[in-house]
Amino acid sequence: MTEIAARSGTAIGSLYRFFPSKEVLADTLLQRYAQHVTDRFAALGKSASTLSVDALADALVDFTMSLQSQRSFAAALLDARGGSDERRVKFRQSMREGLAGILRRVIPVISKAKAEITAVASARAQGFRRGRG
Repeated sequence: MTEIAARSGTAIGSLYRFFPSKEVLADTLLQRYAQHVTDRFAALGKSASTLSVDALADALVDFTMSLQSQRSFAAALLDARGGSDERRVKFRQSMREGLAGILRRVIPVISKAKAEITAVASARAQGFRRGRG
């Protein structure tokens, strides 16, 4: 906590006021990461119907690339916190559902099952699989 306070330019007392332990701080950071990903998927979902398939593919690649360093950080935090399998499963499921929903908006003829399979394959290719986030 001392190092975190020093790096963030925060007084240690202020840090402890909002985060009584490093576990609480880690959990908060993980929640913020998950919310960020969810929000970005929601934004992509809203604009998906106005994008061509190629433009959507580019947007999804840009999105996953922007998360690369954050994903590594989140995975390290999860590992440090005991690597809750339930939390990982829930996050991966949320990622797959978000991507499948976007695919169904852009490609209305795609079946739900095919959208879900494509989402699983894409998530795995982007590193959102067991042990990586």
